[in-house]
Amino acid sequence: MDPGRTATRVALVLICVAAALAVVIPVGLHWDFANFYDTGQRVAKGLPQDIYHPERLIEGRRPLGTLLFYGTPISAYFYWPLALMRPETALIVFKLMGVAAYAAALRILYQAIGRPRVLVLAALLFLPFWTIYRVGGQTTPFVLLLLVAGMVRYARKQFDWAAAWWVLAVLIKPGLLPALGFLVLVSGWRFFWASALLGSLAAVVSVASMGLPIHVEFVQLLRMKAPVVLPWNLNSSIYVITGGGMKALALRALIVASFAYFGWKVRQAALPARYVLCLLFAVLFPSTLWIHYLTWLFVVLLVVAADWDSLSPALRRLVLATFLVAAPQNMPLSFFLKDHLDLLGPLWALWKAGPLLLAWWMMLWHYDEMTAAASRNVMRDAAPVLPQAV
Repeated sequence: MDPGRTATRVALVLICVAAALAVVIPVGLHWDFANFYDTGQRVAKGLPQDIYHPERLIEGRRPLGTLLFYGTPISAYFYWPLALMRPETALIVFKLMGVAAYAAALRILYQAIGRPRVLVLAALLFLPFWTIYRVGGQTTPFVLLLLVAGMVRYARKQFDWAAAWWVLAVLIKPGLLPALGFLVLVSGWRFFWASALLGSLAAVVSVASMGLPIHVEFVQLLRMKAPVVLPWNLNSSIYVITGGGMKALALRALIVASFAYFGWKVRQAALPARYVLCLLFAVLFPSTLWIHYLTWLFVVLLVVAADWDSLSPALRRLVLATFLVAAPQNMPLSFFLKDHLDLLGPLWALWKAGPLLLAWWMMLWHYDEMTAAASRNVMRDAAPVLPQAV
C-alpha cells in the first residue's frame, strides 16, 4: 500500500469531518455571519441606505450583529436570499455554501497544478481556511473560488472571463481593488479593456439601482477605514510590526516601490507569473489583513511549490517556512494569546506578520526562480478529477 496515497485519503476524510462539524456546530451567529444576514435583511426590507449603519434598527427590531459591512453597495443584494430564512437556518446554509466554494476552489487548484497529496494535506493543516467557521462563515471561500477560477482563465488568455471573476471579487471584497489595478498594469490592453468595461458596467448598475448618496458614503467609509492598522490579534498584515503612522507609510512605500520594479519586469514573463505577483500584492498592500485572507497566500505557495523537486534548497526552505508560520494562524488562538500572554505582544505581532515578511523576501531574493516556477506549474497539463488521483 502506498503510504502517500493512504495519508491523502485520511486527510480527505479529516477535511470532510472538519467541514461537517464546522457546519453543524452553531457558532458565529452574532459574528461575521450576522453582518451578511443583517445586510440581506436591510435590502429585503427596503432599507439599503442603512447597510453601512449596523446600529440602526431593522423595522423596529435589533439587528443580529453590530459589525460594519465593507462590501460595495450592489453586493448587498448577494445576501438577500439569507433574509428569506430564519437566522439559524441561514447560518447553516451560509456555512454549507462556503464549504462548497472551498471544495470547488481546491478542485480547480488541483486541475491547474496537480499534486493532489500536497494540496489535500496543505488544505487540512492551513487553519486560516477553517477559522472563518468560528465567526459563522465568511465570503472568503467565494472570493477564493473567483480568484483561482480567474487564474485559470487568465493563464489560458481568456481575459474577459478572468476580468469578470475579478470584478465580482472586488464587488464582494473591495480591498482587492489595488490588486486588480496591479494586474491590469502588468497585463496589457485586452485585460485592461475587459476590466474597465465590466467594472464600469457594475458601477453604472449599482448607482442606477441604489442611488448616488450610498456610494458617496461607501467611498467615505473606505477612506476612513483603509489606512487603519488593527491590532495583531485581529490582523495578519505586515504592518502590525510598525503600527500606523509614518512607519507604516514608509514600509508601504518600500513595498509599492518593490512591486513597481518587479511589476515592470514581470510584464515580460508568462501570464501565471504575473498572476502570482498580483496575489502577493493583494496580501502585502492592505493595512489590515484578516486572518482568512491568508488564503490568497496559500494559492501563491501551492503554485510555486507544485514542482517541488525543481526548486532550489533555499526557495524550498522559504516556501516551507512561510507555510509553517501561516498555517497555525486562527482567531481563537490569537484571542487567547491576547487575553493571557499580551506581554509578549511584539513577538505575536512578528508571528502574525511573519508569512508576509517571508513572502516579500521570496519575491525580493528569489523573483526569477519563483516566477519561473509559477509559469511552469499552472495549467501544465490536464489533471483528472480529484477522487481518481488519490
